[in-house]
Amino acid sequence: YESEGKKVSVIYDTFDTNETMLNSLQTGKSVYDLVCPSDYMIQKMIVNDMLEPLDPLASHMPNYLQYVSPYLKEVFENIEATNKVTNTTHKVSEYAVGYMWGTLGLLYNPSFKTFVNHEITEEEVHQDLKDWNSLWHKKYKNTISLKDSMRDTYSVGVMRLFDQEIKNLQATYLDETLATYDQVTYNELLTQIFNRSDLETVNKVKDELMVLKENIYGFETDSGKQDIVTGKIGINLAWSGDAVYAMDQADEEIDTALYYVIPETGGNVWFDGWVMPKSDSLNKDLAQKFMDFVSRPINAAQNMDYIGYSSFIGGEEINDLIHTWYDIREEDWQEPLVDPENYVAYDLTYFFGDTVTSETIIYINEEDVNRQLSAQYPEGSKISRLAIMNDFGDNNAHILKMWEEFKASSLPTWAIILIVIAIITLLGFGSFFIYQKKATQKKRSARRKTTKA
Repeated sequence: YESEGKKVSVIYDTFDTNETMLNSLQTGKSVYDLVCPSDYMIQKMIVNDMLEPLDPLASHMPNYLQYVSPYLKEVFENIEATNKVTNTTHKVSEYAVGYMWGTLGLLYNPSFKTFVNHEITEEEVHQDLKDWNSLWHKKYKNTISLKDSMRDTYSVGVMRLFDQEIKNLQATYLDETLATYDQVTYNELLTQIFNRSDLETVNKVKDELMVLKENIYGFETDSGKQDIVTGKIGINLAWSGDAVYAMDQADEEIDTALYYVIPETGGNVWFDGWVMPKSDSLNKDLAQKFMDFVSRPINAAQNMDYIGYSSFIGGEEINDLIHTWYDIREEDWQEPLVDPENYVAYDLTYFFGDTVTSETIIYINEEDVNRQLSAQYPEGSKISRLAIMNDFGDNNAHILKMWEEFKASSLPTWAIILIVIAIITLLGFGSFFIYQKKATQKKRSARRKTTKA
């Protein structure tokens, strides 16, 4: 910041969850000029009248305004929250500047040893995992880890519960041969389904998840990306950035190709954004200058390279970074490609829009489809299948209760059965020993009586 003529002291804190951060702010333990929560938490903070609105972007954050991805800007514009103090509805974009974004999908190893032992082919795994229902298939029993995260795992249950309804919508709105073809309408309807959280829905989702729990290896929040590399699991419900990390690690350490897929019916797209909590000590001018500073493409590229997640920002530096990482021409990606028909053309125009003038098509090998690039940037044809999961509001109580009950019965049925059998066996042995002891005592008593006689 010295290059900007501003001397700033930065106090940097991290939190394990959005809820921990919120609690710290609400209790007054911490006061910050900026925090970077997830989408649903930004909504919750707007509802609770905790945020300072942004000043006009054109005059205060020109870099962000110029370089933010047009796709993500539109997503931002469509998310709203109602301030319960003022009873006014606001767009999230009035309060937040996007930082990083990603998706929730399935990270998997098609050559996992258990799959091989059960004669499940790699092609079969690839095909199965295009569908959320595959997580319930018995052939994948004890090979799956889920997120120990209420919202993420709930979303999987929702996709299972309303699977046929979603597929019917796809047949109506995503078939280009029909007059009803309309990706925008489809996404709106999918988002409505994705955010169902009434008590009846929550109870039905719980039933689906209880069945799923019988089929999984376990729950995790951070170890999944390591567990799949070390061979503990074959499938992991993963955030896209963690999936990229795991794929890179598997490539380097065990020379094994991992893959990441968002099933065909769709899934969650999420983002983290900068917001300014209300406080008497808020330095609003410097906070907005900082947000604009990290929105410069050159700085966004450095942050993206370090963190591993995808930046909200477009621009030439980001485009160059992605091409260098993934295009088969690497640093020479701007040179003409001699035989483009031999490669897969991955078009990121939807993301960059007019933030760049250079080529936005990345050419990759066929075997690299559904790997790192796909995890960081979903295909343009698939973005209508991605939905934001909003803050559940008052219905959060239903889901929290469901989650507590779901986690309380942490042992799968097979484990409970084994424990019960063990207990019964022990009780049986105990009864046998007691019986034997009493029988022996009777014999001794009889012998004593005989001797006395």
